[in-house]
Amino acid sequence: GLDQSMRLHPLRQLRLDVAELAPRMRSIAGFVRAAEHSLWVAVGDQWFVVDIGREADRSLTARPCRLSLTTDKIVHLCEVQRSIPSSSFSSSCAAPSRTELWTVDYAGKICIWEADHEASPVAMPVLLTEGMDPDLPPTAGRVFCLTQASQHLLWAGTSEGRVMAFDL
Repeated sequence: GLDQSMRLHPLRQLRLDVAELAPRMRSIAGFVRAAEHSLWVAVGDQWFVVDIGREADRSLTARPCRLSLTTDKIVHLCEVQRSIPSSSFSSSCAAPSRTELWTVDYAGKICIWEADHEASPVAMPVLLTEGMDPDLPPTAGRVFCLTQASQHLLWAGTSEGRVMAFDL
């Protein structure tokens, strides 16, 4: 943990089995708490699912989630809350929403993953949309990072220093 000297000391460690990945794909791009006992770790173009529900004195376990994707190395990830449109809800009721995880790869392509925290204590990534290529002007560069600014607004930063807003 963090001590009085403001230095971090590891409490537990886990070495992911990245031997099958090309060397440029072995770095970790980010983490997300996907369910009560699940931590998703983005490594290259893959996910590892870490079971964090074990006691502190026991070892952590990680499972690779091998997907046959046509994406490049994940460079950024962002949790997005999206309203689910439905004609069965009255206007006085709040529209239901779901948590999605949006990833950006090195080529600027966006993938959308279902990250339903309530589904089960240990959740596996479920791909909803693969390789979405945003409609950007040629001089904008590639999308490199994202953040949700409001319920219906997503901001993106590009490799050419542009910041753009998109409706969700």
